[in-house]
Amino acid sequence: MATRISDDAQPTPQAASLGGRDRSVRTVIIGDVHGCLKELNELLGILSLCHHDRVIFVGDLVHKGPNSEDVVRRVMAMRGEVGELVLVKGNHEDKACKQRLLNLTDHEWSFLTSSVFWYKGPGYVVAHGGIPTELDVLPADPRWVETLSNRNRKCYDNMLRIRKVDAEGKFVALADTKATDVFWATRYDGRFGICYFGHEPFFGDHPEVFPYAIGTDLGCVFGRKLCAVLVDDSGRVSQYVTVQAEQQYCAGLGSET
Repeated sequence: MATRISDDAQPTPQAASLGGRDRSVRTVIIGDVHGCLKELNELLGILSLCHHDRVIFVGDLVHKGPNSEDVVRRVMAMRGEVGELVLVKGNHEDKACKQRLLNLTDHEWSFLTSSVFWYKGPGYVVAHGGIPTELDVLPADPRWVETLSNRNRKCYDNMLRIRKVDAEGKFVALADTKATDVFWATRYDGRFGICYFGHEPFFGDHPEVFPYAIGTDLGCVFGRKLCAVLVDDSGRVSQYVTVQAEQQYCAGLGSET
């Protein structure tokens, strides 16, 4: 189980370029891009990624913003620029792949469908929506989920969409939310380490800190910020980087789950 993050802990911002040849391997986790290509390119320029780095996208590369297809292509190109590239599956990748909602080549679709339900690192886990309370096992290979029946994989599917849970800790769909429901991260006990997640937009100036979780979606597509966090060897945030959205591309969450 992860060490609890103190209530007054805030990650350290980094405004200058993070480049340089003489540095160790970095783990970089990037929040929801939602088709915001200009902001993604600006963020990548600040990060100055190299072949030693591990880059993990929390999901939702696509939809809502203006350049979904070009974001997919830019992220695909990063496979030749960094040591390891991971795309965690978001609810919008899931929807796009099932309904073929984007204008992509077969090769690009193959990349998008290769996204994984979670990524596990030392002291941390990355999941798009978060960790359902009833989830007590994360197998070493997240592709194992694809072998399950729809009924047996429901809990894992909820990792893509979870926001609120009820008094018993059970998943609540966005449309069914009640005043007594709470955000899942307030109930998460750190069983899989610190959870880095997206999906829920927070409109502050820094990643949103919970006892055992860090929210990385700072609402870029809603006119706020695109965020990247740098994670140290223990799974904790060492620094974060944000860029301001050029404009507001989307008005609100709508009815998505």
